[in-house]
Amino acid sequence: INKTPYKDERRPAFSRTEWRTLTTKMRKHVDTNIQSNIQRSRFYLQHFMLISANCGGRVGELRNLRWIDVVSEIINDKEVISAVVNGKTGEREMLFQPVAKTYLERLKEFRKKELGKEVPEKEVLFCHTNGTPIHSFRNSFEKMLDKFKLLYNKEGKRRTIYSLRHTYA
Repeated sequence: INKTPYKDERRPAFSRTEWRTLTTKMRKHVDTNIQSNIQRSRFYLQHFMLISANCGGRVGELRNLRWIDVVSEIINDKEVISAVVNGKTGEREMLFQPVAKTYLERLKEFRKKELGKEVPEKEVLFCHTNGTPIHSFRNSFEKMLDKFKLLYNKEGKRRTIYSLRHTYA
């Protein structure tokens, strides 16, 4: 029996060291711009990355994720944060790593200050100032990775925003 050639099509993930480099540089990237619209865009990209890499959500699932969908409950004396999302494979439960709680709280607090009132529960997490969903972070993500010399992994494979899901896995 002849062995069928296998071509590895998986998107590259970030190593632990690369992830630390990315998050450290991203923090400075957000804080160094004083233009509010650019700082907001960078802040939302930062939190999209942090949340995505800590829940394994697909881009479309996160794009449509609303605050009301995010549930926190105590199971065996530990807080578990989850969300029911509807995506490529239908409806599924998505579990967040414990650290994601901080990122979700920061994102909600930012939006609350921006609105000057409580965030509507049916609003999506990643939204423009008018509350409409941010369709894509792809361009800003790729530009930022290129700036930080992280767009390609050691094997020369180009990272995409989907690489965050692979980092979670």
